[in-house]
Amino acid sequence: MFDNNPILVPAPRSTPMVEGAHWPTRILSEHLVNSGFGNSVQNLIERISPVPKSSNFYTAESRPSCNTHYDSLLCTPPEAFVEKIILVDDVFTLGRTSCACARRLKETYPNSEVLVFAAMRTRGLITTLDEIVKPSYHIMVYNSEQDSIILPN
Repeated sequence: MFDNNPILVPAPRSTPMVEGAHWPTRILSEHLVNSGFGNSVQNLIERISPVPKSSNFYTAESRPSCNTHYDSLLCTPPEAFVEKIILVDDVFTLGRTSCACARRLKETYPNSEVLVFAAMRTRGLITTLDEIVKPSYHIMVYNSEQDSIILPN
């Protein structure tokens, strides 16, 4: 995934950034680059209007939709050709934020490969440590008609 010196793009928080704010995905992205994973960290996508924080909702149905996230995002136009972009997220639950960001990035950088890396994925109750720390590589599929994501198991 990290071959060919990709650009790492931190996923935005649920609200527009304010100066001095803590940005976990930016910190994670910088640690990855400093450890040899990726070429650089670039803020190619930003939140221009707030969305309710997903962790404040009890059910998946009540959380902000993919399109709600998508409509709140703005991508920086390319200054040069970018071959590979990895969106870096901290926690992947339903994939709505990551999917919306990936859609915006692919729209703005149509000739770039766009991937998503998440440090953690919530999966419900996992009973063994082997399953908690097991890396995985899968494909999520966005269904635009239903504004939903099909996630792999």
